[in-house]
Amino acid sequence: MINLPESAYSRYRNLILTGAGALILLGVLNAVLALNISRRKLAEAALRGLERDRAIIVVPWRHHGPLILLRRISPRLYHAALRFALKKGIVHRMFGIQP
Repeated sequence: MINLPESAYSRYRNLILTGAGALILLGVLNAVLALNISRRKLAEAALRGLERDRAIIVVPWRHHGPLILLRRISPRLYHAALRFALKKGIVHRMFGIQP
């Protein structure tokens, strides 16, 4: 159409897309830094435990992460799953402990 006003998006398209890309990049960077901080805190706790002559078993998220989420969602279901795992020896095999 003739004499149609130019939209703000078409005028500032490159600036808007650059800003959106920068926000996404900052969000990803923030998530990486938060993960790094949580891992560092876990390592520091393990070192403090070693300084006090208490061993802290550090296991990957895939071993205990789902159980932590289950504990927050339903404590009864968490305890039932833990009793089942102890009865079947799953916990012992996971940590290499002889029952």
